[in-house]
Amino acid sequence: MYLVFGIAVAGIATAAYAWLSNEDQSAMNSYHSSSRQLAREVAERQGQLNSYKQANRATQDFYRHIKLHYNSVLTANNCYKFYDVQKQMLTMLSARIDIQIKQIIELKKQRDEASGSVKAQIREQLNAVRESLKQAKNERSNIKQQKEALFSELRDINHKTRELKLYLRDHCGQKGRDWYQRGLERRSA
Repeated sequence: MYLVFGIAVAGIATAAYAWLSNEDQSAMNSYHSSSRQLAREVAERQGQLNSYKQANRATQDFYRHIKLHYNSVLTANNCYKFYDVQKQMLTMLSARIDIQIKQIIELKKQRDEASGSVKAQIREQLNAVRESLKQAKNERSNIKQQKEALFSELRDINHKTRELKLYLRDHCGQKGRDWYQRGLERRSA
């Protein structure tokens, strides 16, 4: 199962976020860049985790398996950190959406009180704010989907890392059993 959540946003990342402040635009661009980078890392790690059992030279591959376990833990940690970034991006977008809704309400009040060319200008502003609200809601929806996909990937990597840990214990002789036991001791300390 490869849910490459970073690729889906490639087109979105290049779009201008005119409805965001410069700081928020920078955060959004950074988010999309990090998303693509993490997607590549997750795909690579998933491939490695899916193929480690193919070699039947368990004791010869002990150190390679240890390195894979370590890298898998790092990848899972990166996924978890990025999961927090996604939560922050959703909070930022929700705040932006709230501001835009308030702007729409205020513009509607002004439009109802205005007349003539002023009313037409307010309608144009209202249409522009509505369009940016639509974009913000779409972006929030995309990030929610990516967040769900990332959570699924995180769970899958954690599960496969656990399987690798047990594989090391059961198939890599005394070195594997010793390594596993040291890990248990570190966790209980």
